[in-house]
Amino acid sequence: MLKIIKQEEPDFFKKYKKPTKYDDYITEIKQNLRAYILENEQKFNNGYACVYCEQNISEVSMCHTEHVKPKSIFPEYEHDYKNFAISCNSKKHCGHKKGNSYNDDFINPIENNPDEYFTYNLMTGEIVPKKLDGDKYRMAERTIELINLNHPSLITARKVIAAQLYHKKNKADIIIKNSVEFPTLMNYFRKKFLNNEPSVKN
Repeated sequence: MLKIIKQEEPDFFKKYKKPTKYDDYITEIKQNLRAYILENEQKFNNGYACVYCEQNISEVSMCHTEHVKPKSIFPEYEHDYKNFAISCNSKKHCGHKKGNSYNDDFINPIENNPDEYFTYNLMTGEIVPKKLDGDKYRMAERTIELINLNHPSLITARKVIAAQLYHKKNKADIIIKNSVEFPTLMNYFRKKFLNNEPSVKN
């Protein structure tokens, strides 16, 4: 899961006369909003990553604007730019899987730093809690389950990348610099096996 650093709300969104419901926004505004957030907040190595699973989003049509705090539960944040992130369109994990579920155990990537809660098991390809017990362990477990961060397709993709990095350590820096997905996995591998600081930044 990415840590999202919100940037300034774009002028086109400030000036937009927002209808009562987000679903009634005109298509152009929705598309421009997704493009702006991807370019300014979720861009890595000239590619874009889903806020939750970190898989590559190569086109705006592959994603949707995610209300991290669901608008059905938090109507006061329905038009709040600070509550928006971009999620992939998978129905099996991430934003669509989360739907309208939310509670205080959910790790909000805008308000929290996911790196404090998650780490990786490179052998299995799983995201796992960083802590062994306590509140951060509980929140990590709950979040992994809620948005299905260990869906089999995600586990397989992470295992493939981890194996590629491990077996090509002499070229790992080049692979990492050219990757457009799984930036936190790349940074984890870099720190664990290459003994240097992360270079994958937004």
